[in-house]
Amino acid sequence: MAVPTPAERLGTTLAEKYELESVIGRGGIGVVFVATHKWTGRRVAVKVLRYQHSQDPKQVQRFLREARATAQLHHPNVVDVLDMGQADDGAVYLALEFLEGETLRRRIDRDERIDQWELVDLLLPVFDALAAAHEIGLIHRDLKPDNIFLSLDSRGKLVPKLLDFGLVKSIGPQVTGFSTEVGSFLGTPAYMSPEQIRAETANPASDVWSMGVVLYEALTGGLPYDEVQAPALLVSILSDAFAPVLEQAPHVDASLAAVVEDMLEKKPEDRVPDIRTVMSRLAAAAEQAGVELRWKGANPYGETLAGVDGAASGYPTPVVTRRSTTRRRKKRSATPFVALGAVAALGVAGAIAVTVGGGSEGEEAPVAPVEGAAQDDPPAVAETAPQVTPTVVGAAPPESEAEAEPAEVEAVPEVEEVAAETAVVRLRLQPSRAVVRDSQTRETLCSGGSECRIEVPPDGERRVTVTARSHIQQRATLRPDDGTRSISLRPLGLRPN
Repeated sequence: MAVPTPAERLGTTLAEKYELESVIGRGGIGVVFVATHKWTGRRVAVKVLRYQHSQDPKQVQRFLREARATAQLHHPNVVDVLDMGQADDGAVYLALEFLEGETLRRRIDRDERIDQWELVDLLLPVFDALAAAHEIGLIHRDLKPDNIFLSLDSRGKLVPKLLDFGLVKSIGPQVTGFSTEVGSFLGTPAYMSPEQIRAETANPASDVWSMGVVLYEALTGGLPYDEVQAPALLVSILSDAFAPVLEQAPHVDASLAAVVEDMLEKKPEDRVPDIRTVMSRLAAAAEQAGVELRWKGANPYGETLAGVDGAASGYPTPVVTRRSTTRRRKKRSATPFVALGAVAALGVAGAIAVTVGGGSEGEEAPVAPVEGAAQDDPPAVAETAPQVTPTVVGAAPPESEAEAEPAEVEAVPEVEEVAAETAVVRLRLQPSRAVVRDSQTRETLCSGGSECRIEVPPDGERRVTVTARSHIQQRATLRPDDGTRSISLRPLGLRPN
């Protein structure tokens, strides 16, 4: 019997009860339809596994794992799975609640950055759902903006939902019916924790990292690690330091920035220990800033979602009762954690089950279509940043030197030897106010000026990170024979052709 294509399924009835109306999502292993239950008249989202994958027992198991996970996790901010089964034609399917709204990914793409306290209010219910999953031994493993849905209920109230438990892993005896592959390399690269990249055992700290990436992206408009190619990205996550939140988004409250950065510590034991602690610290940061959050645990939202067709606009701004002017900047370790076995993990390219550029199973399914104790403000603390001596032949020479040797100033060689132990690479920067830092130590090598000269080991390389306010940071690997390099940062919100 010929297997119908997704287009051929439109207008037909699946499993004698779901009338398929339109396609609302496609992914690598499945297609999502809007459907109506033939007997109840309820609108649902039906996710159907592609035929070629329905013949693979492991793919079927992973597909149905989502239903088993959510069936054992009863939470108002987790998408409901209503049914699962296999049709007469062999189609394996899940029926999920139909949501109206938009994904957090779409919101970030549209607005570039989200107001910091609005973001905290949006994500606290999702954190609560995630904590509930951890408490029964479930690790999500694929947290990203695509899998957070800003839904609207029948009254237009905003209800954030956590989606796609297809990569969920059980780490405790509380959950039954799960079997995950040992040593699997699963997830979306930009949001994967260092231990996921090394294919180590998943744990709640891995989800803490991924949500830290989500917060960082929504606050700054960029990812903490943004290499284009997956292998380079994974190596960067394992070995590089990221640009501090306040450097990328100076408007962010310092206490909130500190929470995000603590969620992105490379060693799991150095991270915020669990999701409940993350929630407590976010609430404490808001209270210290004088912001009254709207989310009160189990209390429902009373606001509508701005910017969604058919929804009331003007998402209310959080009530500000007082705001501290104190800004504390977290001091980060200059020595990043370098993972052992990274080369081995990256070398098995054929065994890596990752999604690049957001094309994961989670995207097929916006199963849906659409979007501590109080304390007084601490006294302001004046912190003096340590002065760093750049290892750059940077500023113009003193006037006397310039007059004495004008010819040498005019004719700087492309690559020159410095103290017989280093080479120099010239960087031409756009915008000219860009800052260049060593990606490993975060040492400032150049600040301002359209051209910098960076020392590079004669027999090695130097990795640098170039940043500028309102621009997307860029990383580069400098080698002794590079001579002159041009680096142009892309303004936030500007998409490549």
